[in-house]
Amino acid sequence: TLGEDSPFVAVTCTNIARSYNGKAVAYQAEDKYEEALHFYQKSLDIELKVHGPDHTSVANSYTNMAFVFKKMCKYPEALEMYEKGRAIVMKVLGNDRPEVAKLHCLMAEVYQTQDKYAKALELYQQGLDIYVIWPDDTRVAAVHNNMAILSRLQDQALMTPTGLPGSSESAPPPLGPP
Repeated sequence: TLGEDSPFVAVTCTNIARSYNGKAVAYQAEDKYEEALHFYQKSLDIELKVHGPDHTSVANSYTNMAFVFKKMCKYPEALEMYEKGRAIVMKVLGNDRPEVAKLHCLMAEVYQTQDKYAKALELYQQGLDIYVIWPDDTRVAAVHNNMAILSRLQDQALMTPTGLPGSSESAPPPLGPP
């Protein structure tokens, strides 16, 4: 008989989790966010059972859920999921990895969307500090670009009362990948 610790059971469960993840991606593409979250949660539940709480697959599940929450404008939930994913990645891979930098930048985007420019700049800077260690000029340039846009928006927000045309409420999303 096959027990819970069988490699076959683990592989089968991982494949089921991937299937749920695939369904979630499909629903997400159709802007069916509640359905996407349902399947991301099912995938996460399996990943937690198979791998435990400190695994990059679990971190990826949290990150996927964060992205959906962001699309739903549920920013506190998005930040909570990004934070959980980032904590796992930092624990498993270390603090100075590109994966951590990307999560800093994704969290910065959420803060930027909420017009919390100081926190967004802080997180972009943390991401940039990591990216410059690694030879990926594209991401370094993208973060510099996002920070420049954010600085400009922050300056505009200081000069324009909130709610008037040209205020920071109509800020464009960040450009380029983090």
